[in-house]
Amino acid sequence: MIIKALRTAGECLDQGDLVCIFAEGQITRIGMLLPFHRGLERIIRGRTAPVIPIYMDRIWGSFYSPAGGSFFSNL
Repeated sequence: MIIKALRTAGECLDQGDLVCIFAEGQITRIGMLLPFHRGLERIIRGRTAPVIPIYMDRIWGSFYSPAGGSFFSNL
């Protein structure tokens, strides 16, 4: 399943689509930065798509955050 997701992300980049990747491998569940996984490296290897790093601040506890339960409990 993970390999399929990495391939799909790469195919989307090849088609010129924008792909957002959490370097930790998922949305962090504790609101703190965790160690990075190698998925990003595998997706961009051999591709010329630009990588634009961003920092998302103050999203812990927001609508999109799992703070206080699951994402769906915030709906």
